[in-house]
Amino acid sequence: MEYKYPNNTPSTYISYFRNREGPNGILVYYKNVSRFVTTSKQLRDVFGPARYTDSVKLASKWCDEMIEKYDSVSAEVSHDEIVKDGFGPEAHQEEDPTANTKMIT
Repeated sequence: MEYKYPNNTPSTYISYFRNREGPNGILVYYKNVSRFVTTSKQLRDVFGPARYTDSVKLASKWCDEMIEKYDSVSAEVSHDEIVKDGFGPEAHQEEDPTANTKMIT
């Protein structure tokens, strides 16, 4: 899925790509060269000395928002959710069944 930067111009084009497989990234077209980057720092590096302009700062902020929105890793599942929705052994046993056993030889 492609999300286009709202302030694109004919000489500068930025879009954020969400991929089903592989990393998400940002396509940057600037000075007749396009590059695929994964962070807003790499985006600013593409612009060279122009990275300090307000328009590049706004584009970098937009990229940070897109990365935060779509690249966030889901939090780990709590034990309560596993017990509620799970069906494996971890959903039915709260403690180790072999913890209080001794080996007899």
